[in-house]
Amino acid sequence: RVSGVVGVGGGGGGWGWKSRKLIKYRFLTKFWRFKMARQKLVDFLLTVDKHHVNDLVDILTDFSKGRGTLNATVKNVLISAKESNRSFTKKEINLLLIEFQKYGGNTFANVFRNKNNLVSYHEILDDVFKLLFSVGDTSQFTDEEKERKIVQTLFSNKWESMPFPERYEKSVAMGKIIFKNVTDGVIGGGLINLGLKLFMRTNLITIPASLVTSIAGEATRITMPFVAQIAWLRMMKQNQQNKHET
Repeated sequence: RVSGVVGVGGGGGGWGWKSRKLIKYRFLTKFWRFKMARQKLVDFLLTVDKHHVNDLVDILTDFSKGRGTLNATVKNVLISAKESNRSFTKKEINLLLIEFQKYGGNTFANVFRNKNNLVSYHEILDDVFKLLFSVGDTSQFTDEEKERKIVQTLFSNKWESMPFPERYEKSVAMGKIIFKNVTDGVIGGGLINLGLKLFMRTNLITIPASLVTSIAGEATRITMPFVAQIAWLRMMKQNQQNKHET
């Protein structure tokens, strides 16, 4: 009887070991997919003209002025690459995207995150899409469809010819409107919680109001413009391919 009890305990231990292996497998699988998705975006940005990547660097570094939540070394590396006469390297673009994933994933609180706690571009895009269009379920949309709707909504039918400074200003303005709607409770239901998650992936109650305002101000100038710029670039690339095929 005693050995039987031990046997049951041993069996439980066996299941615990299998559960840990399963959890580890799922984590590694998710990490690998996450890394491959970012690599795909890196490879895409390597194909576009350098001045378009410069625009992304400007968004992240506040046009080379820097931000309190951006590591000074990272800022210097990105600005140096931007100002050089060569193309961006894969390592530099990867660094750019990692910094955006840290900041955009927190969206309004990069100071509370670290390099090992990133949020995918897909999730950030999904958050922006949900708040921009006040929808809860986005499962019927592909990332490409979300990007197209975002670009067409922000920039209307002039999106192809609209210069970066104007696209940036329109994106920032929309980010401010969304943030105001979230904090004022205009956006209803579960989207309020999503909005707080997008604008600050942490507990607002534990943070001084002045810091919330400061971080939120930075985020309206980063997350929406950065997503809109990538979406615009991907749409431009797709349009060029479509024209080439016809």
